[in-house]
Amino acid sequence: MKVGLLLLLILNLNLLSKAETYSRFEENGKFGIKDVNGKIVVSPYYDELGWSDKNFSVVNQVTGYFVMGRWGLLNIYNKRLTPPLYETLKYSGGVNVIASKLIDSSTQKFGCINLQGKILIPFQYDQIAIEGNIATVNKDSLNCEYGLVNLYNGLLIPPIYKNIVPLDIKKYAVTNNLNKVAIFDSNGTRYTDFIFDSIEPFHNCCAIAKKNGLIGLIDSVGVSKLEPKYKSMEWKDKTHLSACKLDNWLLLDSKNKIQQQIDADSLACIESGWFKRIINNRQGLVDNNFQMKWPSTYEYIGNMDGNLIVAKSGNYGIVDINQKIVIPFEYDTICFETRFIRAHKTIGGISEWELFSVFGTKMDRKKYEQIEGYNGRYFPVKYSGKWGGIDVYGVEILDCNYDSIISQKGGLSVVMVNNKYLIISSEGKQKLSPSVNQFEILNHNRYLERSNGFAYLKDFYGKIYYFSNNPITALGNNLLEQFSNGQKQEINFDGYVVRSKPLPKNNGKGFSSSEGLIGMKRNGKYGFVDSKGRLVIANRYENIGEFHEGMAQIMLLSKWGYINRDEQIMVQPTYDKAENFYFGLAIVTSNNKVGVINKKGESILSLKYDSIKRTPDNHYVLSINLLKGLADEAGRLTIEPRFEQLMVTKSGMVLVSRSGLWGVLNYNGNDVIPIQYQSIKYLEEKDMFLVKSKSHCELLEIIN
Repeated sequence: MKVGLLLLLILNLNLLSKAETYSRFEENGKFGIKDVNGKIVVSPYYDELGWSDKNFSVVNQVTGYFVMGRWGLLNIYNKRLTPPLYETLKYSGGVNVIASKLIDSSTQKFGCINLQGKILIPFQYDQIAIEGNIATVNKDSLNCEYGLVNLYNGLLIPPIYKNIVPLDIKKYAVTNNLNKVAIFDSNGTRYTDFIFDSIEPFHNCCAIAKKNGLIGLIDSVGVSKLEPKYKSMEWKDKTHLSACKLDNWLLLDSKNKIQQQIDADSLACIESGWFKRIINNRQGLVDNNFQMKWPSTYEYIGNMDGNLIVAKSGNYGIVDINQKIVIPFEYDTICFETRFIRAHKTIGGISEWELFSVFGTKMDRKKYEQIEGYNGRYFPVKYSGKWGGIDVYGVEILDCNYDSIISQKGGLSVVMVNNKYLIISSEGKQKLSPSVNQFEILNHNRYLERSNGFAYLKDFYGKIYYFSNNPITALGNNLLEQFSNGQKQEINFDGYVVRSKPLPKNNGKGFSSSEGLIGMKRNGKYGFVDSKGRLVIANRYENIGEFHEGMAQIMLLSKWGYINRDEQIMVQPTYDKAENFYFGLAIVTSNNKVGVINKKGESILSLKYDSIKRTPDNHYVLSINLLKGLADEAGRLTIEPRFEQLMVTKSGMVLVSRSGLWGVLNYNGNDVIPIQYQSIKYLEEKDMFLVKSKSHCELLEIIN
């Protein structure tokens, strides 16, 4: 083995071409060449010398020259080895020069010539890259048709693949149109199926390879040395690599029993009850039992009414839960609404929208520039710069003749043509002549016309039922008119006032009724009246709240307290803030400290907390010095404030975190799930907890 490698090395050294020391000089805008002693060997005659990539070198006494807008080869004796035939000329090692030339007036193709100008690879490719005696060629750059040839143009791998990348001097990673990778050698022999997501160059006869989103190690013929179960791998030296595992996700019940577990970067429950599994920014699906259903190879997976919107290779499509394609992966935008899907793609710089049913049936019959959301009657569409509408069957019920569509209601549409408004039926018949005045459709027989600050209620025969220069808006089956003094009134579509809303008198705060009493303000002071407007509690207070559980907040001397319905002061006004009573307790604030009192004003939770928040089940989340705790519905402290985060679930469990780790307590503060996980989420529909245990890395020795 070592002897063979030595002979190969000697052979390669003998084949190396020598780059000599010459310099390029310029005189009167032309270039020539001098040797190491400064002697002119090529007179300054050429527009450029060297190579088209702006590099200058002389190899085997040969370099490139540029005249009359083309490149050619010459030697240091100023002998032209080729005419100026080439658009580009780039030295590529050994005796190889990659060149391009025009095949016709607009088509440029690449080939390979040697330093004497002999064609090694014909000019029939869009791209060429040479490594040793092998060239990777691309026959069609738009469709990515890569192949492999030798320097005698012998075909090794046909140019039908999406990409070809060298792994070492003999092996190549070949990618097919499904973005899967296989190993080929330089003779075109395939060693593996197309099963890998990617393969890195070989290191010590091994390669890091990704398969279904997971990373493992393979040997030079693709046989697994480390199963693909890692998040990342990195070589540390010739024989050691660091391998980091994925995070471990557990599904725990309320007794801390493991129901399921799986490795992933991220895991999230979706509508079907399955879980979206993310590995190295690629998404897949696992079922309720954490069994893989879709490999993590997709860029995006999102819910869509029984199907899934999926992104793959930069394009979006729709598939069902069994990965059957409903709408192909051809679109850059997909919009879902009820029973229909609008999809957009750009072909050759031209924008194109299409309409599908949720079953993938194509509904539209033209290539529209734009399709907007369904407006209750049709989908507004744009064709050849003009707007129209198609129904749910894709039939163009409104011809594309309009500059824009403003609105639609009841089968009528407001459209614009030549900067004028008009109203048309769904068949395109004009209901009104074009006008510079704005129209708003109210129903099949009424509309609003706005002109010079006035609004006119009219029918389609021109009769005016009402007009006003006050602001008027449509409100259901009426119009709402608002006067400058704040008063409002409702007008029906026949122009009659049906309801007037006078200004509220002596009430500047807008109180609502609570326990039969309504707050009011008179002469700068607040009190309460009953539903008939009779004074119940005199307006003697600086501010008031609302009655809850027979108690209401009142302010005296800029402090808050509480009174009952008999206007007895039950809690003296000593607080800066006071909230409503619930289940006999209220949250109060004094000097920026928060506590809880009962209806007698007795302290249940002392005024020492930074904040207190009542939960929906009437527990209290307490915060002091950035730490959180919990009190029960009676205000008894059950969990001391010692946690950085605390969240109460509907099931009566408490999620807590400390020092970046999460766990679960019950309402009494007892451990349900120990505080040891990186994250935790309560799954209400399963009554379980999804927790993440942080991954770790290990140093592995690789022995061949």
